[in-house]
Amino acid sequence: MTRSLFSLIWALSSTSCFAALSTGFEDLQLTTPTTRYATGSSFNSQGIKFTVVPYPEKLQVSVTGNNYAKGGGKELYMGGGVGVAISIPPQTTSIGFKFGQYNSYNGLTINGQSTSRQLSIKYMNGISVGGVAVSVVSSPSLAYGTVTLTGAIETLTIGGTEFAIDDLSITAPVADPAFADFNGDMVVDGTDFLRWQRNLGKASATRSDGDADNDQDVDRADLLAWRYHYSSAVSAAEAVAVVPEPAAIIMAMMATIPIVALSGVRRPRLA
Repeated sequence: MTRSLFSLIWALSSTSCFAALSTGFEDLQLTTPTTRYATGSSFNSQGIKFTVVPYPEKLQVSVTGNNYAKGGGKELYMGGGVGVAISIPPQTTSIGFKFGQYNSYNGLTINGQSTSRQLSIKYMNGISVGGVAVSVVSSPSLAYGTVTLTGAIETLTIGGTEFAIDDLSITAPVADPAFADFNGDMVVDGTDFLRWQRNLGKASATRSDGDADNDQDVDRADLLAWRYHYSSAVSAAEAVAVVPEPAAIIMAMMATIPIVALSGVRRPRLA
């Protein structure tokens, strides 16, 4: 493994920043009698996937404008004994949401551990569920408030009866998207590949020359960086791609090494 290739693998596996995926459900249509989300169905809002699950009954989830959670606009409403399982990005460290409740039963299931049916979310401030700290700030009437979950969150289900959530935010590491944006147009695409190709072999190189791993030259390791971001459709403007596990990155890189090595072998001339 070349030094520059090792540097690239290390950079892709360790360089990250934290950003939030969030939704106020404004991209969803208001529910009509024929557009409720039934148990077992899934839907997406602003890149976050929700799956309707029994909690413990098999009813439906609606999108309403009732403003029970005081987030304004649309919100997700669970009419009775139903919940939503939220797809959580790897290495999520914090989740927050607003809630509104008009019945005694609602709860959380975090990392496989569920709260007691006798304990409503409005009373959960200061407890730990599934190894995750729960912080709740409720209104004086206890009818609505905000929830912040802090810790290593792998799975989360929120559910209840006559219960609404809004302004959900998930904080997780995201990849630095600028590795292979060689021309600075905030997108990793074919024009960046052409810049790398024109400068292949250049010494004392910079990012604008095609040096993705910052080792001051343009080589095949930089091409691997471009391939990684291009195939993942990473936009330097949005930075929403979640960082893969380091082991997965290394396996992907190792799989390309024989191809890279063979591409530099000169074939003998035929006599």
